[in-house]
Amino acid sequence: MEKIDLDKLPQWQRILIIVLPLILIAVPFYLVIYSPKTAEIKKLGAAIKTLDDEIGKAQKKVANLAKLREQLAQAEVDYVEIKRQLPVESEISSLLKQISDDCNSSVGAAT
Repeated sequence: MEKIDLDKLPQWQRILIIVLPLILIAVPFYLVIYSPKTAEIKKLGAAIKTLDDEIGKAQKKVANLAKLREQLAQAEVDYVEIKRQLPVESEISSLLKQISDDCNSSVGAAT
């Protein structure tokens, strides 16, 4: 086999001999490794952003939890107070009868 003298080759062939192996290594690397990993990194970045948003919303809810519990406790106190002020069920029928009697007596007096 005959040796090729690189000095005797035209410049474009010498450049091709240097560049072609680089291209043959770089293109498969890009297609097989770099491009899929870049897409995966973008997808994971979007997932991280979504999870960060969800964490932020959950933290706001946790911050409001103490306030809501306080409001609930106050509402329960108000409920007990209002319930105490209402007449018991057995008194309701006598109150309705009394109101009815008062209306009938005022209607009878007006005629």
